[in-house]
Amino acid sequence: MNRKIKKFNLRAFISLSVVFTFLIMSITGTVLYIVPPGRVAYWTNWMLFGLSKSQWSGIHTVFALLFLIFGGWHLYYNWKPFVSYVKARLQQGFALRQEMLLSAVMTMAVITMTLLQWPPFSTIIDLGEDISNSWATEQDQPPIPHAERLTVAEFAQALDLPAQVVVQRLQAAGVPVPADTVVIQDLAAANGLSPAELYRKIQTLPRVMKASESGHVSPGGGYGRMTLAELAKKIELSPEKLMQRMREHGIEATMDEKIRDVAMRHQMLPYELVAILAPEPQKSD
Repeated sequence: MNRKIKKFNLRAFISLSVVFTFLIMSITGTVLYIVPPGRVAYWTNWMLFGLSKSQWSGIHTVFALLFLIFGGWHLYYNWKPFVSYVKARLQQGFALRQEMLLSAVMTMAVITMTLLQWPPFSTIIDLGEDISNSWATEQDQPPIPHAERLTVAEFAQALDLPAQVVVQRLQAAGVPVPADTVVIQDLAAANGLSPAELYRKIQTLPRVMKASESGHVSPGGGYGRMTLAELAKKIELSPEKLMQRMREHGIEATMDEKIRDVAMRHQMLPYELVAILAPEPQKSD
């Protein structure tokens, strides 16, 4: 039995495409109305229904372009009916001119009131901003806008910390840093983290065991009042070995200086300086 193959209806395809692209634009436009600001969205890896802000924005842009293409195509195929419709309505006289004039005035009024931020349009804009800002807490705010685009070295400079300290903190938190030229966003993604989570690891001091337990040190041990010579004795390192370890970490000081002064000069806490200089504990079999 032969079935008659129905001819592809191009006009129907175009009309349906106009409808679908309009629906997608409506959805993406609504999402973009409520998304968090870019500085927060990219810093926290914000997602909605599995899509990031840049992906929602990309879909909206592409379908806006498709809507223009299919809309123009639709107008081309229906140009004659469209012109006939306009002519027929124009022939109705003054009534249509009133409607057209009112529509034009209303459109210009909406644009003007929106630009001047007059109610009720300012309320709509403020509502969107309130919803956008509600996604983030203070902890989700980057230290500077678009910090995720900086390299580790640049980010450390923005934090007023030596790059070496930032690298050491990340590595102590289990995040390998191949070089201080790696971009924060890329480093976070490589370790399954958001830039905000990576930043929290930088803010977290490395955990170090007490000297009495492992030959190491711990926070709150009064190290800031010690001199480097006293520290060398406490952690059982010769002054020469301690100076060598300081040189390896780019720390310049003399043995009679207090740890607090050296740490402050290198934008560190006394505990962090001691944690860097103390030898690794010996593993027992």
